[in-house]
Amino acid sequence: YMINRATFTSDAGLGLPVDALGNFYRVISAEPTISGEGSEFVVVATQNGTNVTITPSQAIPGHAAGVPFTVSLNRGEGWFGKAVPSGAGGDLTGTTIRSTQPVTVTNGVGCVHIGNSARDHVFEVAQPVQSWGTGLPAANLPRLPATGLSYRITASVANPTILRHATPTVVLAPRHFPRSARRPAPPFCV
Repeated sequence: YMINRATFTSDAGLGLPVDALGNFYRVISAEPTISGEGSEFVVVATQNGTNVTITPSQAIPGHAAGVPFTVSLNRGEGWFGKAVPSGAGGDLTGTTIRSTQPVTVTNGVGCVHIGNSARDHVFEVAQPVQSWGTGLPAANLPRLPATGLSYRITASVANPTILRHATPTVVLAPRHFPRSARRPAPPFCV
């Protein structure tokens, strides 16, 4: 795993071994809520001569939203992207990253409020789309408020249906996701 330790703010993420990496990722981030903070990601190559094509869902410096561009990376080199608009308009969720060789992607927000929490940074190592399944058991953790956990869901293909207790709840487009999907107990599967 990896950890970022700082006074009053720490976060950790699961580091993936190279053989678990892929070449297609979709950025999923907490929605930025603080002015000056947009969501961000970093792509790191595992092999020389890796071409990475990024299609940002929001503008990033030098690149318009929805317009693919390609960067060339060698082993251990990375490319950092951060949304140009900050705050709620700077959400890079839905950005696609495709590469010619396996890469790792980490995405998050430098400082954000989630619910009534204090300001904190949030990041996660992205799972390659090739590893995504079709079901996810989801439940609350003990001692959480009655509003429950907040889940952020995005799709890798057009028009999948999200089921809750075998009942359709929403159909997603690849850039669409429930912004405030709070799910109280009992557990459910999407």
